[in-house]
Amino acid sequence: MKTVLIDNSLCVSALREDASAEDICGYIKALASAGIKYVELDFRALMKLRELPKGMGYIFRVVDPMFIQISDAFKFDYIVMTFADLKKNISSKTPVMLELPYVENTYRGVLRYAQAQTNGMVTAIRFCDDFGYRDLEETKRFVSRIKNNVPLPVDFCPRNTRRAALDCALKLTFSGADSLTLSVPRTKLFASLEEYAISFLSVYDTLPKGFDIYEFFGAVYYYRRIFKNSENADILKLFETLDWDIRMMRNADTGEKTKFNIALKSSNMLRKNFASSLEKMLARENLESDEFETLVDAVKYFDASVCSDDVIYDEHMGLLN
Repeated sequence: MKTVLIDNSLCVSALREDASAEDICGYIKALASAGIKYVELDFRALMKLRELPKGMGYIFRVVDPMFIQISDAFKFDYIVMTFADLKKNISSKTPVMLELPYVENTYRGVLRYAQAQTNGMVTAIRFCDDFGYRDLEETKRFVSRIKNNVPLPVDFCPRNTRRAALDCALKLTFSGADSLTLSVPRTKLFASLEEYAISFLSVYDTLPKGFDIYEFFGAVYYYRRIFKNSENADILKLFETLDWDIRMMRNADTGEKTKFNIALKSSNMLRKNFASSLEKMLARENLESDEFETLVDAVKYFDASVCSDDVIYDEHMGLLN
C-alpha cells in the first residue's frame, strides 16, 4: 500500500521575512510534482499568499479556533485541530483532522467526543508521538492494530529526536501506514523529508512509490530560499551521516561491527540529478534568451567529477550552494 506523504514545513519552520509569495508557490508546486500529496500550513504562510497553487492538497493548522474562519476563504482538504481546540462546538464546512498523542485504548473515546463537538466533521485522525522504539515486525503489528480499531484514515507524525523520527518514519512506511507527516528541512523533532527520501535511495536502493527525486530537488532549492537557517543545508552531508551511522552499526546478537556495503558513489548520481532538476526548472521560466543560455551553460558544465572523499568531508565546501 502506498503511504501518502504530507509536508508540514510551512508550520514548523520559520519563514524568512523576505520570503516571497512566488518562491513559496514555487516550493509548493515542486513538492506536488515530487509526489507529496498534502502541504500543511498556518496563517503565517497564508498572509504571504494571494491564492493557493493548484495541484496540491492543503491542510490548515488552526492554531486557535479564532482562525477557523480563515478556512472559509481558501479551499482546504482538512483543518487540523487538537483536543484542546474542542472546548466549544466547532462550526466548519471543512473536514477536521484530529491531532492526538498516541495513548493505547483512549483515542476511541476522544474521537467520539470530537465528533460530537464538530457535528461529525472529524474525517481523519493524526497520531503525533514518539511511538517508542519498535522493530519492523512490531511496527507492522502496531499499525495493523490501529487500522482495525480506528474507523478513519490515520496519519502518523513521528516526533522523536531527528534520527529516531526518521527511523520510525521508514518503518511506518514499510508497515503500510496510510500517511506520514514529515518536514522537508531538518528539525530537532520531526523526521526530515529530505533525509527520508535519501535514506530510501541510499539504503534500500529505491524511492517511495510515486516519488520523483528530480522534482524534489527543485523543492530543496526553494526551501533554501524561503526558510531561515537553511543556508548550510547540503545533501552531501547526509551521506557523511549515513556513512558514519552504517560504519558504527553493531550486530545486535554478537556485538560485532557490521560490514560496510554501501558506497558513496550514489552522491555523484544525486548531484547529477540535482543539475538535471535545475535544467527542468529553467525550461519552465520565462527568461530572456541570453540569460537562459548563460544559465543552461552553467548547469550543463557543472563538474560532477569532483565528488571525492576530500570534497565530501570538507565542511566548508558547499557544492550545491
